[in-house]
Parts: sequence; structure tokens; C-alpha cells
Amino acid sequence: MAEPMTPNFSESGSYIRYYGESVTDSKDTARRLRFIQLQESAKPQRYPYTFPSTAVDAKANSFTFSDLDVAMGHVEEVFLGVAPGLRVAVSLPFDTRLLKWDTTLQNISEDQQAVITHGLSPYELPQAEFWIQPNKAYPALVPQNATADLLNYPGGKSIKPRIIWIGATFRIEVIPETDEIFDMLLKKKIPSRPITFGGSIRSVPK
Repeated sequence: MAEPMTPNFSESGSYIRYYGESVTDSKDTARRLRFIQLQESAKPQRYPYTFPSTAVDAKANSFTFSDLDVAMGHVEEVFLGVAPGLRVAVSLPFDTRLLKWDTTLQNISEDQQAVITHGLSPYELPQAEFWIQPNKAYPALVPQNATADLLNYPGGKSIKPRIIWIGATFRIEVIPETDEIFDMLLKKKIPSRPITFGGSIRSVPK
């Protein structure tokens, strides 16, 4: 399998926005709109991982990537690459399943709807992007051997599921609400990019 290419990371100096708790003060748990400027970064960072051999249609045990925990004052932008023949369920934080619909779908299983495949985010060019904040908000993955469905192997075959994380760690500066820049960001006079730090998307009060 070819070595993965470096994804398009966010630029140092740019701004991101999110709705949630503080990522720099563990005591500030109020959920509100916040702006962050990305400072200098370390990138690209590589974390390849191979799961134990997994039979056709079976799932490997969940693996929590606690090594991706982030130091206070930093955030990580990571991309997940998936080898062919896999469906990978992602939880971020490790106890919250991502990519689920708002309503429960009756006609297909969760294994087919809330997963990432090689077609969506290839190992060679990861596309699935996630943001990781401090305080043990690291991800967990559960890969399923889907070679019978996704590859031209009649009946499928046992494989060792392979994934790779490629990331960038940014030092950050939180923009105070009293800062003039906050007002300019709020009024979109300065561009910012919306992101989430995993978890479910909640309605934002007006």
C-alpha cells in the first residue's frame, strides 16, 4: 500500500470557531460560541496502527487512541485514513459514536451508516477530519472486516485492519469576548472556520 499523502491542514494564523466548553480552562464549562486563533504547529504527525487479524464480517475490539491526548493550550487537527475492505466506526470522545443521523434509520444497520470506508477516506489520502481538544477527549475506533461487501473477494477474507492518523498539533490563542477581534469575528469581518471537537451536534440557542 502506498504511503499516505499529507492532507491540507489549517493554516497557522487562521481562526476557528466552535460552540462548547473552554479548551483552555477546565472550570469554564459554559457552552457558548468561542473563537480560537491557531498559532505555530507541528506537522505532519503520523500514527499508523494495525489491528489483530479479523475474520470476515467480524469486528475487531474497540481501541482507544489515548496517545492522541492533547496538552492544555494545544488542539490537534487529525485526518483518518482507512485501508481497503474496512468499515470503521469512530467515537470522539472515546465514548461518543460519531456520524449518526438525528433519527434512527430503520432499514439499514448502524454498521452500514455510521462508518468510514476506504472510499470515503483512503489510507493513501486521508479525508476524514477531526479535531481533538485536551482533557481526555481522544478518539476510539472499531473496524469491521467488510471484504465480502467492499472488495472483489468472493466470501471475503481474514485481514489485519489498518488505519493511519495524520495530524497537526497547534498552539492556540483563545479570543476573549471583550476583545475587539471577537466582535469582528462575530460580524464576519474576519473569516473563521466552524469546527467541532467531536460529540453530538447540539442546537445552538439564539
